[in-house]
Amino acid sequence: MYESLRQITECMCDWHHSISDEWLNTCKNLVNLKKRLVSEIELDGEIYRNVIDYSRYLNVRSQEIIQDLASLKLNEGCCISQRIKAENSIQDKIRRYKTRKEQGKIPIKKCLNDLFGVRLIGPGRLGKQELDQFLGENLKHRKLSCKDSSKNGYRALHVYIMKDNLCFPWELQIWCNEDEENNKKNHHFYKQEYTKWEETYKKGGNLEWYGTL
Repeated sequence: MYESLRQITECMCDWHHSISDEWLNTCKNLVNLKKRLVSEIELDGEIYRNVIDYSRYLNVRSQEIIQDLASLKLNEGCCISQRIKAENSIQDKIRRYKTRKEQGKIPIKKCLNDLFGVRLIGPGRLGKQELDQFLGENLKHRKLSCKDSSKNGYRALHVYIMKDNLCFPWELQIWCNEDEENNKKNHHFYKQEYTKWEETYKKGGNLEWYGTL
């Protein structure tokens, strides 16, 4: 699984930096995502438009990224899928961060860190310490952050690909195939809760991960 992880991370980093550079050159309203807070986002304001414009730009470039990911020679038993976060899902995440105990007093960079995401499912369960060591030894030239995101029955490690505080991070989820069924059940439960909100406030969009490779 390690070679698959290295290849996917390298591919994501290359694309993230390329698209981030393009974005920085074309965006008229750059935002420091570490200094600005979720509580400052207005759904019709400049920051929100910046988020949605970036998401739409990702959609324009998505087929090129998918093709590169599909060309990787993964270890036996490994598979990947990817998605770009839909607008209604972005709205819901902002809403949830504003209604948590912190009341949105959290950097936007920490909240909107998965506008583009890849999920790697493979044999063997990695621990955070083990993953940190692997990333440090093999990808130390990359700007990465690792988090154990296991909670409430969901078991996964998340790696965040970053560049600077003007660029949205990307997320790589790492699942053990033994946890896949249970993780998807937890995801389905979350989707049910989200759907209740969406039916009340919004319509349209797509929350599914798509394109298993």
